[in-house]
Amino acid sequence: MSEQPETLGKYQIQTVLGKGKMGIVYLGLDPDINRKVAIKVLHPHLCEGEAGEDFVRRFRREAQAAARSFHTNIVTVFELGKHGDTDFIVMEYVQGEELQEALDGGYLFSEEEVIFIAISILKALDTAHANGIVHRDIKPANILLMDDGNVKVADFGVAKLDRLDLTMQGNAVGTPSYMSPESLKGKTVTHLTDIYSLGAVMLQMLTGKRLTADKLYPLKLNEFMAEVLAGDRAKQVSPKLMSLVVKAMSEKPELRPRTSCSFYNELEKIAKSNATGLACDDETQQKLVNILMAYLGPIAPVLLKQTLSKVKTYEDLALRLSQAVDDTVEQEELLVKVQKVLKRLSITNDAKFTGDQPLSCDESIQEQLVLILKPYLGPIAPVLLKQGLAKANDNDSLLLTLSAAIEDEQESQAFLERARAVFPSQ
Repeated sequence: MSEQPETLGKYQIQTVLGKGKMGIVYLGLDPDINRKVAIKVLHPHLCEGEAGEDFVRRFRREAQAAARSFHTNIVTVFELGKHGDTDFIVMEYVQGEELQEALDGGYLFSEEEVIFIAISILKALDTAHANGIVHRDIKPANILLMDDGNVKVADFGVAKLDRLDLTMQGNAVGTPSYMSPESLKGKTVTHLTDIYSLGAVMLQMLTGKRLTADKLYPLKLNEFMAEVLAGDRAKQVSPKLMSLVVKAMSEKPELRPRTSCSFYNELEKIAKSNATGLACDDETQQKLVNILMAYLGPIAPVLLKQTLSKVKTYEDLALRLSQAVDDTVEQEELLVKVQKVLKRLSITNDAKFTGDQPLSCDESIQEQLVLILKPYLGPIAPVLLKQGLAKANDNDSLLLTLSAAIEDEQESQAFLERARAVFPSQ
């Protein structure tokens, strides 16, 4: 298949998503349900002879492994098909970028981002391990950062399924920089090899360092770790997190976190101890992600989550998000857009009130204001009024505060006109 095919089975081929040493991934369309899919095929020359048969078996096993591990953090496999002599895997089309791309672009991950991504991977691994599957090739190129903020694990092409291991005894399988010591030596591997690989990925995200050939053959893991830990970036990482990463990369498997679940739990404890936290509902977060995507690309959802964990007010959130953009003009544009989305939330959640005492307001007037406010803001109207009364010094400032919660300017003005009529003196 040297030329791009028009179809594979029932699927219409639209374009090439990526090429590698092993094969090609196409963007396809499932005409039955009008759904975009990713379709992976092997290079034809790899399918020839006895070695080719092994490649095909391994390729088919990827579909089996992923299909057995259905989880929101694993790229979903829909079908294993055959078109003539060509085997193909039909998978979920994931919109986003590889973690490798972010690393290659020089992006500096915060501890919160590293923990969030690692926890997502561990959720995927927990499901795979529970189904008797060891991934064996956890690396940045197989971690996908999706546009919607989710993280997915891809490529189970070298996975080990229970007692079925299609790789030859003594042959190492995986990507050397992230392979466990036992895997590098061609020894039998368990789920603990994935724990090691994730530790290696986390180390690179935190420090920018990964094992290179001069430390791999022969393996000089202790020497490598000593050099990394002495570096400036490693010294800035919290001791608890760095200690856990080092533990995950222990040369002896029995010294690593015992399971993906226990690794996850330890990361959760670190995340909770570090979190300051700011409440922000899912709808607002999605609006902010949509705005940030135009400036920052697929890393936007992760940036938002880690920024929310650091700030205490919505003013600080808006400022920090805008500072993620280098261009000063774009910074100002982004700040204005984010502030517009957050202005309603700032009324309901900002704990800093300016008034010493709540503004006195007759209950009948409060009921009328809520009725006027509800068509614009829904069930949150009574809460907004209560918070507005606590912040306002007089009736006019109360109404201005409430109107600021309505995003549409015309609707905001319409509310003001109706609300002012409620007060006899106005």
